[in-house]
Amino acid sequence: MELDPKLNKIAQLVVTIAGFFTTVLILLQESEIGGDVRLRAVLTLALAIGLAIRYWWVILLLDWPFRIWRTTLLLLIWCALALAAANAEDARTWAQTLAALSAFGAITEAYNTLTGQWRCGSEAFAQSLRRDHIAGGGAAGAACLTLVAASLWLEPKSLSILVGGMIVADWWRLIEMINRHRRTLEE
Repeated sequence: MELDPKLNKIAQLVVTIAGFFTTVLILLQESEIGGDVRLRAVLTLALAIGLAIRYWWVILLLDWPFRIWRTTLLLLIWCALALAAANAEDARTWAQTLAALSAFGAITEAYNTLTGQWRCGSEAFAQSLRRDHIAGGGAAGAACLTLVAASLWLEPKSLSILVGGMIVADWWRLIEMINRHRRTLEE
């Protein structure tokens, strides 16, 4: 099935916007609860903002041909994030839902790598994209395994601290990726 590239970009952006705002609306309901639940809600919001920026940047940057599997994975990622927001009251379920989100992220990066989504632009840019897919897949896979294990053994407060550290690392990767792509495009 061939979809108009502009329509495909708009559809992906709509999924990203809808997923982000659905997550935020669910988190607003959680904001009335205090303590650790509020911390998990704030962490989930920070993750949602990072994912929205990442997807917005990549969707506008590249021409993504329509693929049902990639579209399904994009939907699953945003659904998992909304589900994590809805599960902020229970630290273990929240962490396990974030682990599922990470698994979908790892599968998406593997799919993008194997289907050659990185093959565009100059050789330097293509290699930068390839590196991002591989590093992103590895980071997401490691996050999934870490979150599953941590959800079984850590106390809720420690779990929130671990997730907070993982979100900071993810934001660092995002900023580094955007800066690298901008430098490569300017050259």
